[in-house]
Amino acid sequence: MAHTPRLIATAVAGLVGLVLPAPEARAASLSVNPTQIRLSRQSRSALLTIKNEGSTATRVQITVHAWAQRLDGQMDLKPTTDIVFFPSMLTLNPGQGRTIRIGTTAAFTGTEQSYRIFIEELPTPQTGTEGSAVRMYTRLGIPIFLSPPDEKPVPALAAATLVSGTLNFRLENSGTAHFVPDSVVVKGYGARGEVILNHKLTGWYVLAGGARAFDVSFESPDCSRLRTLAIEAQVGETLLKEQLATPRGTCRP
Repeated sequence: MAHTPRLIATAVAGLVGLVLPAPEARAASLSVNPTQIRLSRQSRSALLTIKNEGSTATRVQITVHAWAQRLDGQMDLKPTTDIVFFPSMLTLNPGQGRTIRIGTTAAFTGTEQSYRIFIEELPTPQTGTEGSAVRMYTRLGIPIFLSPPDEKPVPALAAATLVSGTLNFRLENSGTAHFVPDSVVVKGYGARGEVILNHKLTGWYVLAGGARAFDVSFESPDCSRLRTLAIEAQVGETLLKEQLATPRGTCRP
């Protein structure tokens, strides 16, 4: 399994002890390595290392879900028994790391299957010495993919339309494996070909057989000057392009 950089992140999951003015904000920090897990017929298990980068002991809970991606980019998570792991709960002292063994009982198919394993810090009982500290808890989601024999994402731009001043389009994947776009950009040109806008969009995972919908609204005064809209999506070495003529501009009715 190839080495990937560690991921260190902190997310606010709860606030405690907010009882006195000017509380001190404290955040535990967990790191994980690797940041993505790929399982295959030849390698049905993997190791995930969790480390407590903070200054206090922390309890951690591990859960796993089947993962699909909605058109708006939100994750659709469902319970699953396809992925097995051990342990499911542990306590980490400051600077301590533990290894989680992960495997699958699922049958491999011709299409990549996707899951998310979540590493979540649990609240710890207050000792009374923490005063009015505000504690922020970490929750990390690590992708797990079951690789098909032939991994091949097939990206495409589709369904570009302009409705009531809003450009709608989709980034689709008809392949057997996911991709993450390097960039998604909408450019607007005037009557003389001058660039009026260059709008960069946030792209994320487009899973096998899935799609991601985008919409961009155009405000005055630029909307009346736009005569051509160009959509560009860079996916690895592939540059996807789509153009839409807007002879009357893009302003809402």
